[in-house]
Amino acid sequence: MNDLISIMVPIYNVEKYLPHCIECIQNQTYKNLEIILVDDGSPDKSGKICDEYATKDNRIKVVHKKNKGVAQARNTAIENATGEYLFFIDPDDYMHPDTIRIMYDCLKKHNAKIAMCNYECFTDGEPDNCDSIDFGTLIPVKLQKEHANDRRYYFDLHTLFIVVWGKLCHRSLFEGIKYPDGRVHEDEYVTYKVLYRAKDIVFIDVPLYRYLVKRETSIMGEKFNVKRLFTLDALIEKMEYFGKHSEERLWSLAFEEYRRSFLHYIYMAALENTIPKKAFRKYQKKYNENVSKYIQLNKGSFIQNMKLRLAGAFPFMYRKLLGDRK
Repeated sequence: MNDLISIMVPIYNVEKYLPHCIECIQNQTYKNLEIILVDDGSPDKSGKICDEYATKDNRIKVVHKKNKGVAQARNTAIENATGEYLFFIDPDDYMHPDTIRIMYDCLKKHNAKIAMCNYECFTDGEPDNCDSIDFGTLIPVKLQKEHANDRRYYFDLHTLFIVVWGKLCHRSLFEGIKYPDGRVHEDEYVTYKVLYRAKDIVFIDVPLYRYLVKRETSIMGEKFNVKRLFTLDALIEKMEYFGKHSEERLWSLAFEEYRRSFLHYIYMAALENTIPKKAFRKYQKKYNENVSKYIQLNKGSFIQNMKLRLAGAFPFMYRKLLGDRK
């Protein structure tokens, strides 16, 4: 018999999108599902919608809780999951009816711990075009954990290596891991650990997952604020994690990601005048410490190293003049 798969949905204030999301899960061709809907204290009708669907489908489990943010909602979902495999979907997204079946079959065929698929963005009001997917291109690629963090995948498919959605993961990969409460971009703190723990990963380069962009009420649709700087904290933790595991190459890749994010977020914070001087100095000091380590590990050219140090000394001016270029 096929394994039980827990599909988990953290929900807050999404009554407009929620029915479509729930129905795309119910209509999966893979039927041995446990559907966990975590209502994070939604002020709209989202909680009621969850309860209505639960009365009609005994696979649905609804958890109502006080609003504590998406990180705690994800943790609650994992705590309530009983499936052998876990899959997250955001409540304003949806997926092809064969998504779970394809990912599960590929995962089992290649004896992997994670199957991850590509995605396609859509905007509010766009029609559901999942039927247009070309399955002739469905050739799964088996990646070792070190390949999964290779530059080709690490940067070309950057978003996929951050987000939790679009991945079918064995539940053991989440043991001892929690999403951090009160943090924006909470995925940044967790996904790399889950990917690193997996010995083998299957990548399906077909957009089985559909991701909604530019929704005004979402976190990503908000104007820049200082909380976005939590991303830098997450990337610092990421480098420390790879450092503890003596993964110098992965540390260097993480630094490149961190360097670009540092310049971008410091620049945006300065434009909006939202970063206190004390916080700026903290991030600047940490950046310069990591620059020294990167230079020591990579033995770059004099010009390259000078650029790295100039970016740390004058990040706003450097970003303004050179953008994201090295």
